[in-house]
Order: sequence, then C-alpha cells, then structure tokens
Amino acid sequence: MREALTRLLYSRYPVLFAEHRLDAAETGMAWGFQHDDGWFALVDALAAVITSYAPMAVAQQVKQKTGALRITLREGDAFVRGACAAAERFSRTISEVSGRRGILMVGRQGRWLKTLAPGEIADFVPVRPRTADPAAESLSDEEIDDGREPYAETLYAAGEAAFHEAMARRRHPVTGDCGPVNDRGEMVAGGEDQ
Repeated sequence: MREALTRLLYSRYPVLFAEHRLDAAETGMAWGFQHDDGWFALVDALAAVITSYAPMAVAQQVKQKTGALRITLREGDAFVRGACAAAERFSRTISEVSGRRGILMVGRQGRWLKTLAPGEIADFVPVRPRTADPAAESLSDEEIDDGREPYAETLYAAGEAAFHEAMARRRHPVTGDCGPVNDRGEMVAGGEDQ
C-alpha cells in the first residue's frame, strides 16, 4: 500500500499497528501493509472495529494471501476472530488494486492469486468457481472454543456484524465500490486526486 495510506492507518490506530516500528525478525508489521491500495477501506473498517472492542489489541501482520486479506493479531477473542473472518471473506469481492468490485483471479502462469476487477491487470484471468462445500462454511474448532468462551458463537457473529456495519459506511451506495481512495483515505470517482 502506498506510503500516504500506510501513515494514515498508523496515525488512526497507533496501538493496533504499533509493531510497525519493530524489526522484521520480531513481527510481520515491520514490512507494513503487504497488499495494494484497494483494500485500504477494509483495513480501516476492520481496525476501527477491533480498536473499539479491544483498544489494546496489537496486529502482527496485515497482508494478502491467496487473494484474500489476512490479519494476524497477538490476541483476540471470538468477536475479533469473527470481524477478521468477515473482512477476509469480504476481501474476496473487492479488488486489491482499485477497491472496485472484484473477483478472484489467477495469473496466466498459474502462480499468483489476486482479487481484481475484470480486466484490471493484463495476464490475470478469473479462477473457475468450485462447487460450494457446506462444511467449509461452518466455524472451525479454532474459531469457536466453547470451553474457553461460553458465548463464543454469539461473539463471533457480533464481530462479523460489526465489521459489515463499519464497511457499509465505506462503500459507494450504488456500485458497492470502496475505492479508489486519495491520500486522505477518501473515495474518489474515476481515480483522480490520488
């Protein structure tokens, strides 16, 4: 992500992203945000949800992996895991490059996966959809541990809902886009004023 947006997130969420000052041997945040500008709104929304719920939460890494946003935190209960899971699923529908509506694409050589708007980057083609596996949509034991958190399923769902509510304020009401954004993190039409 470009430097202006990176600095903006560091200033908005100084505790959550405090580890960006540490060495790369200690934390993945030393590398900054390892994704393109199009996911700025997703990270901003997720950071707002996490910090309002858990003000002392600390991110270890924020990156793109297999076409989806991944955030790793030092700690987090079911609410935080629910918010992060919702952001990851949502990232599969928004271009990492522009913030426009997107789909999972693969480079023609089959090496790189990215969520992109159609035609956004040459040599990337849509990934053929798989058949839905209902078991894949259920929550894993890692996501919900009823022994430690008696209301984990409810907290998880509340985290998901909080992310979606925060994201709704950052999307265009007609197109569903959340970018491109200027250096102040504001959505701009047609990409001007960046």
